[in-house]
Amino acid sequence: MKQIFTLMVLLLLSLAVSGQNSYQKSSDQLKQSLDTVNINYWNSYSEIWEYSNYCYTYDSLGRTILYFTTYMDYDNNTFQGEERYECKFNPDGSMAEYLYLQWDEDSANWENDAKDVYYYTSSGNQAGYVSYNWDRNSEQWNPDDSIYNDYNVEGLISEYQGFERKSDQWIIRYYSSYSYEVHGWLNESVHRMWYEDDQEWKNNTKWVYSYNGQGELLSKTRYDQEVYEGAWVEESRLEMIYDSEGKLSTTNSSLWETDQWVLYRTDTMTYNPSNMLVEDRGYYLDEGNMRPNFIYEYSYDENENLTEYIQYTWDRNLLDIQLYAKSTYTYDLNYSMSDLLLPSVEDLDWDTNHFPQLFSNMPLGIHIYHWENDSWEDYMTRDYVYSEMNVHVVGSEQEDMAMLASLYPNPVNDLLQVDLPEGTSSAMISLYEITGRQVMRRHLEAGQSLSLSYLPPGIYLYNLSVDGKIQSGKLVKR
Repeated sequence: MKQIFTLMVLLLLSLAVSGQNSYQKSSDQLKQSLDTVNINYWNSYSEIWEYSNYCYTYDSLGRTILYFTTYMDYDNNTFQGEERYECKFNPDGSMAEYLYLQWDEDSANWENDAKDVYYYTSSGNQAGYVSYNWDRNSEQWNPDDSIYNDYNVEGLISEYQGFERKSDQWIIRYYSSYSYEVHGWLNESVHRMWYEDDQEWKNNTKWVYSYNGQGELLSKTRYDQEVYEGAWVEESRLEMIYDSEGKLSTTNSSLWETDQWVLYRTDTMTYNPSNMLVEDRGYYLDEGNMRPNFIYEYSYDENENLTEYIQYTWDRNLLDIQLYAKSTYTYDLNYSMSDLLLPSVEDLDWDTNHFPQLFSNMPLGIHIYHWENDSWEDYMTRDYVYSEMNVHVVGSEQEDMAMLASLYPNPVNDLLQVDLPEGTSSAMISLYEITGRQVMRRHLEAGQSLSLSYLPPGIYLYNLSVDGKIQSGKLVKR
């Protein structure tokens, strides 16, 4: 069931989870809202373009409240519904409910399928959610599973529990605990599963993290227990190396074999003078030798917009690196990314495959090609359609941003610096996954930085409360 909800939409662009007060200012900002993404796949067999659409609706605060997908039914030459997602918010702006519907061809209508209902602690932390399935026979919602989060005094998640509904009772199935060192950097996480037949907890995995003095992640090591008892056994390790400017330059992945670490993968990153990534090379252990695995190349225009992305992969038949695919990008240079109202939807591939951190201006389209028969062949296009929309903002960017904190770098590899305004001693920050799950809520002191090294790459949403004013936005974690 939870696989469905990895497609979650969440956009808290103007309201803090902890609420608002009379000291905040409000205004309307004119945004270019992304309303539709037209996706075209080239069918090389029938030699036609096959169409599908992503469509979005926002409320007056700029939050995504509706997202649905359609596709072309070539038998009837009409667009058909496919999936639909609806979001509801509490008065304080926090996520209240997320509803998933599927298109029913027989009734030609949207039908309920699943939903998540969120709940919170008195301090504003997201305590968890309950998932429900729609029973079409009884026409009612039945609870399916649930998540519960607990936090330490610093507002960091300390426990994560998962429950399953069985025989009208909640049965705990898995449990994770998290510990942190003095700077608030994740030190260790332990994950366990409940085995009902044995009526006992059994360890599953453990992760141990290490950092340098700047809070940049140096390594994370996974431990397993082969028979769920006894001592932890090393399983895998990821090591990071940074250049003199703090940019991630090399990652080494190793496996524990015969009482020693064996390197099986290395990635190296190269940057241009503007600190933009221009090349990513991967090497992989193959029959005892490290060989090239892939090469990714990035090109930019004078505004630091990604204009071309080329992929090379290892060809086992030719025993060499060969061209595989490329993407080209077009923009409207009259608008910057700050002028846009964008949804946060994982299956749009906006967050991962199309590098929003490498866009400076409004993207208009992406054209993807595959290398076939010694030439570039059409594979897919994405066209982005926008419209003007006035967004009501609490704590307007023009009036308040100069008074609030600066968060950098963004994108961030590991360590996020938060500079509070002069005269401010502390603030409160909340960080959310794109699924809506809160992963951090903690107090910040002046001059303090945050280690995000334990978080997987992706886009995160934050709310920062400074002296009664709210700053919200996105963070890209590399």
